[in-house]
Amino acid sequence: MIQQAGSKLCADQIGRQIFELMERLFPLHRSQTGACNRMTLDIISEIIPLEVFESPSGSQAFDWTIPQEWSIQAAYISLGGERLVNYADSNLCVLNGSQPIRGEFHFAELKEHLFAHPTIPDAIPYRTAFFREQWGFCVTQAQLKLLESLDGPFEVVIDSAETQGSLTYAETNTRPDAPETFLIWAHCCHPSLANDNLSGMAVATYLAHELAEHPTRYNYKVVFAPATIGAINWIAQQSSLESIVGGIVLSLLGDDDNFHYKKSPRQNSVVNKVFQLIKGETRDKECAIELLEFEPFGYDERQFCSPATNLDVGRLTRALPAQFPEYHTSLDNLDLVKPENLAQSFKALMRAIEIFDANETVQNKNGHCEPFLQPHNLFQAYGENRELQVDFETVMWVLNLADGSQDLIDMSLRSGKPFDQVVSAVQALKRTGLIQSAEEVRS
Repeated sequence: MIQQAGSKLCADQIGRQIFELMERLFPLHRSQTGACNRMTLDIISEIIPLEVFESPSGSQAFDWTIPQEWSIQAAYISLGGERLVNYADSNLCVLNGSQPIRGEFHFAELKEHLFAHPTIPDAIPYRTAFFREQWGFCVTQAQLKLLESLDGPFEVVIDSAETQGSLTYAETNTRPDAPETFLIWAHCCHPSLANDNLSGMAVATYLAHELAEHPTRYNYKVVFAPATIGAINWIAQQSSLESIVGGIVLSLLGDDDNFHYKKSPRQNSVVNKVFQLIKGETRDKECAIELLEFEPFGYDERQFCSPATNLDVGRLTRALPAQFPEYHTSLDNLDLVKPENLAQSFKALMRAIEIFDANETVQNKNGHCEPFLQPHNLFQAYGENRELQVDFETVMWVLNLADGSQDLIDMSLRSGKPFDQVVSAVQALKRTGLIQSAEEVRS
């Protein structure tokens, strides 16, 4: 089984390394498209190998159109030469994707282009103008009141541009020769928002780094792409999705909340069972996992779980989207994220991957009654106290449940025996020739 925090990553260092990557990426003004997205991927490629793809502006992804490439040089609202709102102070102060503007405006004309947080006075909200022609500024409540009191006319400048370019995304494969793939997805279109979704990108980077160090059954494909249009475009670019046997969307992994796993809607989802198992393992621990039913909104899991795509993809976060005060504001900064929380998220995901990678379906080769186990040192009589290869009760459960339809996770959930104990029992029974992989039976 995969050993967590292996040869190059120690458990007590991983949180700090993830956080240091976030510190490097935090200042970049990511959007749906543009140079800062490429700069982000360039930095990540210092840690893991990336294959970068460009989808040209104007190309189609189902009924969506890849937008033009957006860039911004400067933006401000000034009065008498004093810049009262300035893009140089925060890249959140401009609508992401804003149209350019240059002119003089009184407050009455300007106010419909100003966006303040309704309840948090010192927060700059994050807002976008994607797929519509709009311009505007995001401000604190104090800035809004100041502008209203001064009235103007204000000099208003947004020096942005849309040009023919491309949408950039990248992926890495930990074992490209494997016939089946597990998808790990993080969106990369947010600017200086630390928990959403910079924590997801940084954790995904180090998952790929760690998994590349281990022999695994599956290929783990880690993808960094803009939200919504990036996922839709990625799905549209795939010639086949049949090799993808599961996946997880990552975001909001650095805050203090417990974990929340949003289920895949697929019937008999293996990924859902993995997190059901982890929920049992963490029930009495400091950071538990709550399981949520699927809903057709949220992050990019809704694209992967759409009817025709129908991948077995869930979503893992700590806090829930839009349900913590700092969400999509300037207060979602590096102070909100803790290295120990990032390390805990990394560990939980490595455990999920470890379970998924070790899981299989096995078949009892005889099935008529229980086999004679004593010669294999697998039998223990009532009241007997001797050391066996593996737990006797677990062996008996495996033999009974190994009907070719139940996998190891099913066996652990049904028997109440720890998953690792079930794996050990299966390995011991395979060595005796009493059970075999269901794939071997079918072949």
